Amino acid sequence: MLLVSVAFVGCSHEVSVDENYAYKKKVMEYDAAFKQTYGTIAKGQTWGFKTPDAARTRGAVVATDDPIWEIPEDMTSFKEGSSANKVQAAFKAAYEKGELLGLKDVDFNFDNYWLLHIDHAHQQNGMGPLQAYDPIAKDFVDVTNFDKGMNTAHYTVSGQNALHGGTLMVDMDNATNADGKMFRWKEKGDWQYDYYFLYYEGHLFLGLRHYTQAKGDTFWVIMVGEANKIESKPYQGRVFCEDMGEIGDFDFNDLVFDAVFNVDKSISIEILAAGGTLPVTVAGQPVTLGEMTNTGVKKVEKTQKFTIDPVNGKYAYESINAIPVVVTPGGDAYPYELEAKPETAPQKICTYIGVRWPDEYVRIDKAYNNFKSWVNTAQPEIWIQNMVARLTDKQLFNNADDYVDPEEGE
Repeated sequence: MLLVSVAFVGCSHEVSVDENYAYKKKVMEYDAAFKQTYGTIAKGQTWGFKTPDAARTRGAVVATDDPIWEIPEDMTSFKEGSSANKVQAAFKAAYEKGELLGLKDVDFNFDNYWLLHIDHAHQQNGMGPLQAYDPIAKDFVDVTNFDKGMNTAHYTVSGQNALHGGTLMVDMDNATNADGKMFRWKEKGDWQYDYYFLYYEGHLFLGLRHYTQAKGDTFWVIMVGEANKIESKPYQGRVFCEDMGEIGDFDFNDLVFDAVFNVDKSISIEILAAGGTLPVTVAGQPVTLGEMTNTGVKKVEKTQKFTIDPVNGKYAYESINAIPVVVTPGGDAYPYELEAKPETAPQKICTYIGVRWPDEYVRIDKAYNNFKSWVNTAQPEIWIQNMVARLTDKQLFNNADDYVDPEEGE
């Protein structure tokens, strides 16, 4: 039985299985269309939703405006190219002199740290998977989204305030396996453990020895930086919604809103766009922007703001995903709440505040080329990379050839 609450729709009504048939049929059609378009949904895919106080998982890619972690400024200012070549030369020289450091020789807190692959040439060739030892799992775990061939975009703040190619490892507690190793990487199918450290111009670098080179003294060079935790920033996110009114357009702009979990336990909501035609509420508040507002069809530079007060000194909702977004379809169909269930076709997704939403009828994977890869791999936030700016600028005249008509599909 699906219970539609009074806070959602203004009345109390218990919907029977028969009455709810239309909704279930719609969800099945939506799920089938999504998987036909994007393929297999990765195991562990949670569509960007987290809880306000959740610790960052190992391998998370975090934006610069993230509420918990930030990257050291001296790390973001490091440039590749000539600087990376100088570090590579310093590694070779120290190796030949026997002056490279082991883990026990390094004065660095490895509890929370960033890794930045700066070696331009080797990254183009592709480095094998990098792993770090996890004392809880008692095994090595993947350093996620580390070597993706994005060597020119490391730690670049783009228009969507995203980080490319970086990795934050959380609560590793300076852990090593029984042999005293913290990292390993794969080369030609075999795990390698021969790595060193080097301080160069005030920075710590990790060098993974590359065994296939003729000279035997070449290293993949990785910059290591301490992650700074910020307690005072609020937890926040931007939600893109599909109201399932038009199944298959997948522009995820039927409703776009920001949610900020403030330190006083209130939640600030700002409705940014309404690209759907069906009535919708957020936390029981009707969206009043009007149809197709701020999606290119009706460009109006206004938003709708309201605050959700605390309940008994706590957040009214435990997470952004728990904030109800309820759609009222036409005819005799009953209201339904949009969902984002793990490993199931999402009716909403969450990302960082600042990420642009697609123009009307522009499918999200047309505006963000990595969206399909994110669906298939669940690699943190890679979908917001490789944005096609003209498909997210709320202008219709310059991207007509890229529209996906919801009646025709691709």
